[in-house]
This record gives sequence, structure tokens and C-alpha cells, in this order.
Amino acid sequence: MEAGSVEEALGEPAGAVREHRGRLASSLRARLVAAARALSPGLPIRTHASPDPWAAGPFATLPDADPSLDGLVGMCWGTQEEAASNLTRLSALSSPGGRLGAYVLFLPPKPADEAQLAESFTAYAKAGADELHLYHVGLASPARLDTLARALRAVRS
Repeated sequence: MEAGSVEEALGEPAGAVREHRGRLASSLRARLVAAARALSPGLPIRTHASPDPWAAGPFATLPDADPSLDGLVGMCWGTQEEAASNLTRLSALSSPGGRLGAYVLFLPPKPADEAQLAESFTAYAKAGADELHLYHVGLASPARLDTLARALRAVRS
């Protein structure tokens, strides 16, 4: 039997499991933020996050807004529509005045297409992103970097 979603796979306990995962992620995040604030109280803290309650890995679920954070960074590695939706949902969880970063895959398999990049960057800004986090610019070829520069100039104008 193949399930179409985590909820279908888990069945009745899905709600309790989802809530427990959210509490664990929130608890760990709170402990890390408290430790960082103890070391440097004025340091702005932004974290990778996902509005998906089943998210795992570096973009852990953020079930509720966290006022202790100065910003969030959302993954934008899927399609432009998926990324913009993810950012819109994260924007609703951002603290007032908090920054929202779009973590953009810039290496293959993403094409080095200036118009497509500019369109994506514009969509991410419309979805609430204040900044771009480009993965991993240091590994990009000179031609890919030139394409990125042209796309960024196109968005700025």
C-alpha cells in the first residue's frame, strides 16, 4: 500500500505526531536561541525554517511564529511556484520587522538562464523575501556568475 501523504501513512495518530514534532522543533530552537543570546545578546538570529509540519533536516518545521527570531530563511529549491508558496507561508510566521530570506539553488540542475532567474527572484520578493541566499555561489562557473549578475541587475532596474 502506498500512501499519498504523511497523514495517510500515519492514519489516526498523524495529528498527535505532527504536534509532537512541532513542539520538539520549537523546544530545540528556543534552547539554541537562548544559548546564542546568552553569548551575544544583540546578535541578530535568523534560522532556516519551513512552514511544512513534516519538514525535516536543515529547514525544520516552524509550527508557529517565533518572536525570538530576527528572521527566517526558506528553501527555494523546487519550482518557482513551490518556492513562492513556501515563502508566503513563512512570511505569515515572521516576526514584525523580521527579515525573510530566499535560499536559492543556483547550481545545476538549475539552468543558468538570466530571464528565468530574474523572474524567480521577482516572484520571491513578491512572496515576501527581503534577501537572497545563493547556494553555492563559490562553486559556480564564471559564465554562471555572469548570468547571475545580469539577472540581479535586471531585478534591480
